[in-house]
Amino acid sequence: MKIIQSFWTLPSKKNSHDDNFGRKNGGWLNEKYHAMSWAMSCLKFKQFYKEVEIYVDSDGSDWLINKVGLPYSNVHTISVETGFNPSLWALAKLTALSTQNFPFLHADGDVYIWKPFPIKFLSSKLFSQNIEFDITGNLSGNIYIETLKLLVENRVHLPVFFKEPIESFKKTGRIDAYNMGIVGGQNSIFFKQYVNELHKFLDQNKEIKLTGRDMNFVEQFFFYCYSKYHNFNVDVLFEEENVAGTNSYSSMIQFNLIPISKTYVHVIGLAKKSQIICSQLSSRLHYEFPQIHKHILSLYKEKKSYGIARDSTHVDKNNFQPVFSCSKAILNDMGIEYPPGSYEDLFDIIEDLLVKTNKNRSILSLNDIYQFEKFHYLTTKISNKINLKANDTTLLNALYNSSIPEFLNYKFALNINSVAIASVNFKYPEHILISELNKIMTRKNNTQLENDIVLLTLSSPNNLKAEVINDWRMLLLYFEDNPVSGCDLVQYLRDERLNYNLKKDNLQSFVLSFLTTFSVHFNYLKLVTA
Repeated sequence: MKIIQSFWTLPSKKNSHDDNFGRKNGGWLNEKYHAMSWAMSCLKFKQFYKEVEIYVDSDGSDWLINKVGLPYSNVHTISVETGFNPSLWALAKLTALSTQNFPFLHADGDVYIWKPFPIKFLSSKLFSQNIEFDITGNLSGNIYIETLKLLVENRVHLPVFFKEPIESFKKTGRIDAYNMGIVGGQNSIFFKQYVNELHKFLDQNKEIKLTGRDMNFVEQFFFYCYSKYHNFNVDVLFEEENVAGTNSYSSMIQFNLIPISKTYVHVIGLAKKSQIICSQLSSRLHYEFPQIHKHILSLYKEKKSYGIARDSTHVDKNNFQPVFSCSKAILNDMGIEYPPGSYEDLFDIIEDLLVKTNKNRSILSLNDIYQFEKFHYLTTKISNKINLKANDTTLLNALYNSSIPEFLNYKFALNINSVAIASVNFKYPEHILISELNKIMTRKNNTQLENDIVLLTLSSPNNLKAEVINDWRMLLLYFEDNPVSGCDLVQYLRDERLNYNLKKDNLQSFVLSFLTTFSVHFNYLKLVTA
């Protein structure tokens, strides 16, 4: 089976980054992650299929082949007809589909695989990823329904094969379509006819202002209607999905479960703008293809910025910020002297005070502020030695090379290099930058006594933030004192009868997702190997 891909650069260059459906940078946060996505997709398909070809315009060829350096087996330079709205980002894909004379599979540049597709699936006359549907009253808004309304309001002459699906929508409030993240089959003639009809529809309605949001309707609803009208069965790889549901396609972007229980990722729509997803894509590319990851990083070097210290006499050379200035200010207010020497002496004085002094408002404030500042100081001291955001290779090796039972037997502990759990006495803003601790300290008399549990995370050497632990993240407390295995956690959940809306059969899957999310995804847990 030949694999083909396609890319048209005009949407990336012309559309606004603020347009969530415009495909600026392919819909990704920036061009760097767009490049990483194409690299990941191309290289993963190349692992399982000999022929991986791309249909691309000249600018796209210069970028993907000459600049990024992707090893496609064949590059077809195409030109998309001028005059089309750049919001119609799938036009290159339509060109690629229409030129095929033999069986093929087209994969979007945000699809990655970790095993080949079933032979029976590839032998189908027609196939696609899955059926997706839009229903009236979707909490995240409507996609297909809004486009249909636009066409009806403009009195567009709709193709005859739209009639039956539209009548069904009027009765049920539901519109079906095929997600074409992957699409293809043995019947290449069908695609020529489908694309010809679609172009005819666009030519007849050039006066209608279509946007990127309408492209799903144009491409995927059209495919659904045309195949149904001609009684062509379309095999699918996955179950149907609500295109605008609350957790739409969440199971298809679980990087943290690859390849232990997931072998297919399609980063659909707005997921591309998630920093977590982008970071996880980068981590996967770095783990599997370190050379091209390094090359892409060299193409998109980021400038570093540092905070400006207000008190130059108390500046840590590692992070360009005042060190323990807030804790020292509280000590000054209390009339407590402290030596100008090592921080270890300061630690002893403060920790002795916290244990032996009666709990007044100043002591409670010192307890909270000191925890923030000490955690920040300790983590920034090691930030030059390790990359806190990088996934541990041992952890990823365990994830890649273990069965689910084997992985659940590994022990995990709280990763003190990037996270700490603190019991604090006052209610603070949920996101706290180290540079704002002075403001928080001066407001302490107006801060409500709360006694919250707070999770502290380090996102960069200059950035400390605090998040209140709730819901299933409360289970992180279980890892604070001693290493715990996934099997231990499963047993704990059974013994304590904690209700996370789980059936007993789903406990293992829940724990697997928990461990991989908070180790691979967030780096809050570390694998204990000794």
